[in-house]
Amino acid sequence: MGETEIKSFLEDLAINKNVSSPTKNQALNGILFRYKDILKKDIGWINNIKSVKRIKQLPVVFSKKEA
Repeated sequence: MGETEIKSFLEDLAINKNVSSPTKNQALNGILFRYKDILKKDIGWINNIKSVKRIKQLPVVFSKKEA
């Protein structure tokens, strides 16, 4: 896998699999660890990875009467 394959994998996680940003970052760090420490290959840092902005939803709060 090269930089383009890693980038497309991480974008697929974010866009199609709907994973959170921390999960995507953990996957990236795992890939970088594998290449650097296990395979002894330096692929550098992957730039310009697309992310999906999540819409924040306000929690529903019930009144005492509704509860």
